Amino acid sequence: MKNAKKPLALILRPEPDAEILQNKLEKLGCDSIINNMLTIIPDIEAAVKWNNIYNDKIQAVLVTSGNAIRALANITDIRDMKIIAVGDNSMYIAKEYNFTNVESAKGDTESLKKYVETNLKPKDGKLIYICGNHITDDLEKYFTKANYDIEQIILYEAIAAKKINAVVKSKIINKQVDIILFYS
Repeated sequence: MKNAKKPLALILRPEPDAEILQNKLEKLGCDSIINNMLTIIPDIEAAVKWNNIYNDKIQAVLVTSGNAIRALANITDIRDMKIIAVGDNSMYIAKEYNFTNVESAKGDTESLKKYVETNLKPKDGKLIYICGNHITDDLEKYFTKANYDIEQIILYEAIAAKKINAVVKSKIINKQVDIILFYS
């Protein structure tokens, strides 16, 4: 019996998620190559801004990505703050970084909005929304209109790659790639 060729996946997500995904795919019998299409760069001034606004009157920190969690973990040793993660993946990443008071809105930014409006009251304290330099939904604007005191802090920058690695490009051209996985 001939050995079946393993499928080849092209992983385009940034580190460290690319390597984690690569290990999962390997366990499933899938070969993979990584070509990061985004590089996550922490904002070195974010720690100053964080330290200037974080206090015990903060009701919760809103998070919409694992990248934001990692950036937050790098600028503070506080691990018991209340974090509301957009979904379970971000919640699990927060727990991996030893944040202890983390809840999941179990979905997307619409789920996060609904979760906050159902569970948090504007009078109970300020919200902090941590994110990267590119956002798809302006949560600060949304919650301000809903009478919440909220402040957005950009903790990282997502830089797009200028080109595809030559080896990866060749594999795509020669139709050797079976699966392409792209998400931040």
